[in-house]
Amino acid sequence: VVTTTGSEYEAYRSGGRNRFTVDELLRPYQVSAIHSGMSWQTPIVVYGMGTADAGKNIAEGANLYKQRVEMLIGSSNAGNNW
Repeated sequence: VVTTTGSEYEAYRSGGRNRFTVDELLRPYQVSAIHSGMSWQTPIVVYGMGTADAGKNIAEGANLYKQRVEMLIGSSNAGNNW
């Protein structure tokens, strides 16, 4: 799962403005993935799309996404004997 939020990271903490963490909000997706036999990965969350740092946050999120995909491809290919 890759998602964005309008608010900053601090808003998605227990007791924060939005009351719940992103992990808590995404729990139904995690349960569905596990139930379906999928391997759940920690979500990539790009916070703060409604803040002055949105451009910087998008760039950092894109880099994290690229790294995650490359890691998953690498780990997938490691088990192949082609």
